Amino acid sequence: MHRFSQYTTVDEGDFAYVEVSTDATSWTPVAEMGETTFGTRVLNLSSELAGEPEAWIRFRYTDSGLWCWYWAVDSVEVLGHN
Repeated sequence: MHRFSQYTTVDEGDFAYVEVSTDATSWTPVAEMGETTFGTRVLNLSSELAGEPEAWIRFRYTDSGLWCWYWAVDSVEVLGHN
């Protein structure tokens, strides 16, 4: 579950991203929030991570230095199979 609260108008300040990586150096965005939203979000990462022996998932929030609102993330569940 998550709650992203936008402080200003869209494209002006605060954004939230879910990103994946196979080397913990270069990151690929798989979801972006720029408007107030909340609830359960399901992401299928199989095309980005298929066949990779290791993977990283990060949750990144930026307020572009404007002291905006917040993004809360809770109860993350990662499922996969070989």
